[in-house]
Amino acid sequence: MRYLTLFERCPLCREGKVRIIQWKILFFTKMKVEACPVCSAEFIMKDRDRYQLVYCDPDRIASRGGHGQCRCRDRVFHGCYLGMTLHKSEWERISRGEGEDPLELFNRRSLELLQGSFKIQRGEEAQFGMEPGEVIYYVSYPVYLDEAYIPHRDQSEKGRFILTNKRIIYVCEKEHIVIPLRDVEDVEDAQPGFTVRVKGLSEPIHFFPPLNDPLSAAVKGALRKLQG
Repeated sequence: MRYLTLFERCPLCREGKVRIIQWKILFFTKMKVEACPVCSAEFIMKDRDRYQLVYCDPDRIASRGGHGQCRCRDRVFHGCYLGMTLHKSEWERISRGEGEDPLELFNRRSLELLQGSFKIQRGEEAQFGMEPGEVIYYVSYPVYLDEAYIPHRDQSEKGRFILTNKRIIYVCEKEHIVIPLRDVEDVEDAQPGFTVRVKGLSEPIHFFPPLNDPLSAAVKGALRKLQG
C-alpha cells in the first residue's frame, strides 16, 4: 500500500492535504481517495484526471473561514460544488484561489439572466420553425423531466430545453413540449431542479437541468422581460 498526493491543499478548505491510497490485489491495482483530514470533503475519481466532490460538511467549511467556497449550510443545490466533476488542474486552481471561481461565475451569470441579459442564439437550435419576431435566449442540455408529467418516459431519457422570448420548448426523442411564456404562472427552485407552474395544469412541471446550470434564472429573466 502506498499514498499519493492528489491535492496539496483541499479545494474546499485550502488547508488539508488530500491523498490517494493505492494498493494491489493479485494483478489489479486499487485506488481510493481519502477524505480531507481538515474539512472531511470527499472526492471520487470519475475518469482520467477528473474528480467529483461527493461529500462536504458545510458547518466544518464555515468554521474554517469558508474562503467563499461553500455557502450551502442548508444544502442549496444551485451554486454548490457538491456533485461537481472537474479536471484535477481545475480543482487545484480553485484551491489556490486563482482565476474566476466557478461558484462566483454561476452567481454572476444567474444575476445577469435574472436581469434579462441574454446572448441571442442562432435559430437552428430550435430544430423547427420559429414564430415571427421570436429569438432564442438560452439553450440547456441535457435536461431531464419529471416522470410524473410523462409517465411512460424512460427515466434516462434527456431532452433539450430551449428558451425563447415567447416560449419554453422541451425537445426529447419521443416528443416535445411547448409552453407559451404568457401561460407560465410561476417558477420556483426545487432541489435538485426547478418547477414551472402552467395555466390550466393542476401540477407544476419539474425540470432537472445540469448541475450549476442557471436555467431557472434564465426562465425567470425571460418572464420579467415579457412582463415589461
